[in-house]
Amino acid sequence: MVHESEEGELLSMLQQQFSDFNTPNFDVAKHTSQVLAGSQTTAQAQLEKMREGTRLLDNALASEVTGKSPELFGHVRRMRDTEASLADVVLSVETLQSAVRRIRAEVAGPYEHIRARTRQLRNLHSTIGLLRHLIHRLKLVHKLQAQMAAPPESIDLAKAAKLLTDIRAVDSSTEFAGVEAVAADEAFLLRTSALIHEQAQAALAEGMATMSQARVGSALQVFFNLDELSQAVRTLLSGYLQNLEKTARAALDSKQLTSTEEGSAPARGGG
Repeated sequence: MVHESEEGELLSMLQQQFSDFNTPNFDVAKHTSQVLAGSQTTAQAQLEKMREGTRLLDNALASEVTGKSPELFGHVRRMRDTEASLADVVLSVETLQSAVRRIRAEVAGPYEHIRARTRQLRNLHSTIGLLRHLIHRLKLVHKLQAQMAAPPESIDLAKAAKLLTDIRAVDSSTEFAGVEAVAADEAFLLRTSALIHEQAQAALAEGMATMSQARVGSALQVFFNLDELSQAVRTLLSGYLQNLEKTARAALDSKQLTSTEEGSAPARGGG
């Protein structure tokens, strides 16, 4: 036991003395040169000292391994068990990945097929809806063209106004951008709209001037079919209010009243 204690103390001293050998960037040639240059002993003596330190370190290492062999073996067994468990996990993961790839391959084909058919069906429905609205619009335009092609005295403005409003309703509810048949009718619709408004306004003014209920009613029916009745009535009332204001101002003009009184005074005096 004393020998082991002395050997342990010597080992501790050697570890401190040989600490340079444990540095990460140990340079053999540089250390050898430093030892020989700084030592008072011969190279042979330094060599024997190092051999003795090496023997003690080997013995200490062997003793450490022997004393802790059960713990080391336990660590080894646990590492083997861990490696085996990890191998099982890796195998399970690989099996799962393989199953996922197989399922993805099995599902991808039908999924792409369903998606393509869904896209086709959606585009087909959109095309059918557009064609349905386009056909309806073309029929309305054709009716309006036939109505406006009649002699001026035979044109039914109220019916033409209703057709024009129906066409604009279809345009507002459906996207016809890029449809040439729709663009080709736009100039005709603009001309027809301007003509209907012009004739309806003229009929309304004439009816009010002649106090004709029939003419006024027909004109208002046109504006009603154009969905512009409120605006037409407001415009009409605004015009009559302006005329009434001008007439009232002219009647109440002080200069005109004065000249009228001066002109009538001699006549009353002569009477």
